[in-house]
Amino acid sequence: MLKTIEREGLSSYFQFLPYTSEVNDFYSQLDIFVLPSRMEAFPLVVLEAFLVEKPVVAMDVAGVREVVDAETGYLVKDRTPEGLAEGILYFLESEERRREAGRKGRQRVLENFEAQVQVKKWFDILNQL
Repeated sequence: MLKTIEREGLSSYFQFLPYTSEVNDFYSQLDIFVLPSRMEAFPLVVLEAFLVEKPVVAMDVAGVREVVDAETGYLVKDRTPEGLAEGILYFLESEERRREAGRKGRQRVLENFEAQVQVKKWFDILNQL
């Protein structure tokens, strides 16, 4: 992948970083979070990106579509590199669009995926048994 990026003259657009435990620092440097996975069970990285108010561009796959929608990001329906590029351009065209989607993503995480919310949902399910 690195060779392709260099060959195409795109090095200034990408940054490959080693592992870090400081995920907030990492995500805060981004304008957009891109998840090109074609298979994803439940994308915790998307929740992390949302918590620091970053919009998400991702392939439209089962786990991702549980979290990302048109308000919080861009789902690539055809799952192609061209579709991924369209999603990236969609957010690059408008800073306001990026901010709004990021804000709504954070709101979605806090309302639906915080530990207290999940524990309550589990207790509700168990109480119905």
